[in-house]
Amino acid sequence: MCFGMMFLIYLCGIFVVKCIHLKCVHSKYIHLKWHVSFTLEDFLRSTWNNANKLYSPDYLSASVFKDLSANQSTEFKNRYSKTVFVKCWNTINLGISIFFLLFALVVVRYGELTVSMFFLIYIRYFSRCFEISIAFAKDIFPKKKPNTFLKKRDRVNLAGKSYIELYVLAATVYTVLIPDAKNNPFEAVVQSLNIGTLTNISGAQSIIGNYNIVIFVQVFSTMTLIVLSLAAYLSRDK
Repeated sequence: MCFGMMFLIYLCGIFVVKCIHLKCVHSKYIHLKWHVSFTLEDFLRSTWNNANKLYSPDYLSASVFKDLSANQSTEFKNRYSKTVFVKCWNTINLGISIFFLLFALVVVRYGELTVSMFFLIYIRYFSRCFEISIAFAKDIFPKKKPNTFLKKRDRVNLAGKSYIELYVLAATVYTVLIPDAKNNPFEAVVQSLNIGTLTNISGAQSIIGNYNIVIFVQVFSTMTLIVLSLAAYLSRDK
């Protein structure tokens, strides 16, 4: 029950934040004379069309608000608005993940982690890892023409920030899983680097215990970025 409640809270929270950003910040950021405008009907329609992505609140909300950000009068404005949305939220997500890591380090070191906090960190980890892996995999193997103006350099930058975020996301989870994290709070960061660089996975397994799914997800997401995304982007002409 607690997990379901925290999942719903996280889902609603990420939707509210992205809605506020889209309505209040996004239209000013793009420095053009139009504003993002959508109705409740547009929102509900987009949410329903993307409901199959509910397993990842971040992926679901990104898909919904990316569509709504393109509610413009011309194809150029649609693609430009989506481009700004993707770039902006790539940076925002990195910032949010860093905040979660700092929050976890402080709570584990000086306070007591509640079950709700544990579930929230877990949900954030899996949700973002799924979104990053799927989004970049779909970008490498597109089924239709691009709907943004992202170039090779843009995609490499996006992949680079997401690569860093994967380290941060994993370090946050390891902070609440490693038994000795209170006395050695930065052990989680070290283990995240070991796994992310594929240098000492077995060592992390022995420390974390029965939570191998966390390690597997980090390795899978990291390999998706390194092997598929970065390699493909760097090989492109533009």
